[in-house]
Amino acid sequence: MPTPGSIVRCRERDWVLLPGSDDDRILLRPLTGRSDEVVAISRVLSEVLAYDLPTERVSEAQFPLPTAAEVQDAQATRLLW
Repeated sequence: MPTPGSIVRCRERDWVLLPGSDDDRILLRPLTGRSDEVVAISRVLSEVLAYDLPTERVSEAQFPLPTAAEVQDAQATRLLW
């Protein structure tokens, strides 16, 4: 399982794994959300539901690495850096 502060994927959305998650529940905040939008997910229920609904499983998020072709100008390079 990822550590607090990691970016994870669940319910077709990217989340930040928050401290305070334990053996029974996972605390998540939407990556693009506010700090008061915390969601608690049951670990056991998430795994059981994932057999029929794979998007309910909490997994590490994967982001493709940027390529040189995606850099357009100096401002975009600084943003990427």
